[in-house]
Amino acid sequence: MHALQEWIKRGRRGILEHATGSGKTFTALCAIRDSLEKGETPIIFVPSEILLSQWNKEICETFQDMDLRILLCGSGHNRWREERLLGPWTKKSDKLHIVIAMMQTAAREDFLALVRGGPHLFLIADEVHRLGSPEHCKILSLESGPRLGLSATPRRSGDPIGTNSILQYFEGIIPSPFTIKDAIKVNALTPYMYYVHSVSLSNDEQEEWDRLTDKIQQLYARNKSAKVKDEKVENRIQQLQIERAKIAKNAKGKIPLALEVMQKYYERGQRWLVYCDSQLQLHNIMHKLLGNGFDVGEYHSAMLGDREETLKHFEANGGILIAIRCLDEGVDIPAVSHALILASSKNPREFIQRRGRVLRKAPNKSLAFIHDSIIVPKLIEQGNSGTAILEGELVRAIEFGKWAENPSSISDLQRIALRFGLEYEKLVEEGFEDEE
Repeated sequence: MHALQEWIKRGRRGILEHATGSGKTFTALCAIRDSLEKGETPIIFVPSEILLSQWNKEICETFQDMDLRILLCGSGHNRWREERLLGPWTKKSDKLHIVIAMMQTAAREDFLALVRGGPHLFLIADEVHRLGSPEHCKILSLESGPRLGLSATPRRSGDPIGTNSILQYFEGIIPSPFTIKDAIKVNALTPYMYYVHSVSLSNDEQEEWDRLTDKIQQLYARNKSAKVKDEKVENRIQQLQIERAKIAKNAKGKIPLALEVMQKYYERGQRWLVYCDSQLQLHNIMHKLLGNGFDVGEYHSAMLGDREETLKHFEANGGILIAIRCLDEGVDIPAVSHALILASSKNPREFIQRRGRVLRKAPNKSLAFIHDSIIVPKLIEQGNSGTAILEGELVRAIEFGKWAENPSSISDLQRIALRFGLEYEKLVEEGFEDEE
């Protein structure tokens, strides 16, 4: 409740920078109750369908004692548009109304035009960093009274403009941030062990990586020498960086690695999550593990079965669940005791959130185990092209290893960096946004 008191002291504006699982939602619900009692109208923005459903459920359960009505916007909920309800529901009123909207819907001109802004409107943004994107930042034009942003990682990597827009609108971050280390210390999250597994690119993958790296370097040099930076060139550089990152994410060598890790570490009754980047990677790993006698299930948006039932079966019986994007913003699987992360990411937020969700508390779970795959260049002589692969991988690994129970994981990473002539300390500051 200290964070809530600080938020009130700052004029009821600010961002909660608290680790995944540390109670951001509970704090926000306390602020919402106070807001409703003041006669204000809360409007909550979320980035996904899952969070839309979760917030609706939380509010229904928390405010059963109030005569409260909830308007959902987005993901097939269109009453706000069809019945033109948004204006009446967001204006100052004696009735208790809450609006929960997906950011993609809320950024539309027709949505923004209908909202009745003013000091009576209490604006809450879950995963507030998403509002800094070029599309979602339109929401920051809304007039409101109190404002509360929620995120374990509110700053947008490599996007100072988006970050500044968020910080200015919400009037900064509420001191003091509540980190993964803090959450583990107060027993809000589970301590963990961290293990790194090296993977090399195939010859074809390495050639494609080098080709994209040459393009990136050429465009970067052209923009650096220009008097005024070309925004189109900047965007093209980022597109190429994302395209290049996909090579590391989907490296063929990760498939035999998944089998190797399971054969060495998996024990019946454990609950393992194998985190993949694409449908093809997921399919290939499922085929490999099933062919070797492992109990394997899948979880992703395009699956044929019932996702909720899949999670219930997994939590009750254990096994290996192969998934795509289920650890990014929204899906909680506290029973997971072991994770193998194959979907490499150079976005610090993505890997911080993935780790945080693996560390959720659950009965009989005193320690979590995270296995991570790292792409390592085949040859030191590859120079910048080769080490560029490793830099992105080490950024994530350093963040994972920092608070692990086995300090040798950091020592191993330092040795890898030293071997390739990389400055370990500087790598922590690297990263870019690619979630859009």
